[in-house]
Amino acid sequence: MALYKTFSYSVEVQYKSRLLSKATLFTVTTTILTVILPFIVAYRGRGFWLKSSYFYEQPLVHSTYDYLLIAETDDPSVNIICGDAAALEEERVIDEENCVEIQIQEDDINEDGKNDILKFKYNIIVPKNRFISSIILILGIDFQIKVCNIIITFIIMSES
Repeated sequence: MALYKTFSYSVEVQYKSRLLSKATLFTVTTTILTVILPFIVAYRGRGFWLKSSYFYEQPLVHSTYDYLLIAETDDPSVNIICGDAAALEEERVIDEENCVEIQIQEDDINEDGKNDILKFKYNIIVPKNRFISSIILILGIDFQIKVCNIIITFIIMSES
């Protein structure tokens, strides 16, 4: 079988453009952004080769004034239960007369608007010939903490 020659020369097409064209400007801009932008983000985010970071902040703590106090005596059948929780409203608590005084107080010692101390004081009447072996106290607390400043700085930097 014989081979036939279909083309004897190749077609050569040349495109010419100026050095400062829109395509050249776009190519240079995207190349620079691809290389330099990750370094800028890492440096401004304070995470450039960062292995670990510590952040300390005092949270906002407020009492919801819900509590459950269970005083267990030496006799397991005689427990003193005091409470202001929503679960206790449905059930009758037999020993309500044993809970004489309950105080919950929030103190801000350094006056920065955040509570530093949460005081819980109680007075209960213990039945005769019994002593308290253990106390279980469950307090309702509303706990809030702010977002880390590094994230806020990064968000502000990206918006401008």
